[in-house]
Amino acid sequence: MPQNNPALFTAVITGATGGSVNDRWITNANPNDYQNLVNAVVAIATAVDAAIPGINSGPSLSQILLLQSIVQGVFADRNPTSIIASNYTTIANAIAALFNQASNSIIPIPTILAMGHIHDDGSGPVIITSYNVASVEYSVPLSGPPGIPGFYTIQFTNPINLDHCDFPATYHSDVTDPTDLSDLGFMFEINYTSPTALSYCRYDLTGPGGPEAGDFSFNVIGLP
Repeated sequence: MPQNNPALFTAVITGATGGSVNDRWITNANPNDYQNLVNAVVAIATAVDAAIPGINSGPSLSQILLLQSIVQGVFADRNPTSIIASNYTTIANAIAALFNQASNSIIPIPTILAMGHIHDDGSGPVIITSYNVASVEYSVPLSGPPGIPGFYTIQFTNPINLDHCDFPATYHSDVTDPTDLSDLGFMFEINYTSPTALSYCRYDLTGPGGPEAGDFSFNVIGLP
């Protein structure tokens, strides 16, 4: 099922996994032998994630590290075996309570709020990897002279607060003729669903006729 906070869900997995093998000298190199532990850890992450409401613009790096630390301490030298998330409800609620209270005292550290790697062979963008990205579309503007560039429109799953955000992007073209890329550049525009919430942004490739075939990567870095 979809997570409330994917980054925190992952933090629980890393914390519970590390805690469960704490103070142990593991020597088994067969990954299949750890599957039962992984299944239990995913159940723990599901329970903890359910206990922490969705953070609209995503958790800060401080919150991610905080939750990982709490969970690792709780499960230090434990051996969870149940793969039923509801069996961890009581401890998940306690972890969430400590996390929420401690979150009030930490200083947010900027983190990646959204990221994606897109492959476009000329027929349209395909999402290869993404975080907090609902969809990516490429379209030519509705008005303007023929041949003007189009836009990659990045729609976010969760709106992003624009406080101290940066929007770096890179484009690696498959074109070998450098003259085709002489005017290649980036700009972005933003759309507000409220005074501070960013629901999508557009990256404009200013090369002739829009993007050439290649790969497009971007990320949004900032404070939730």
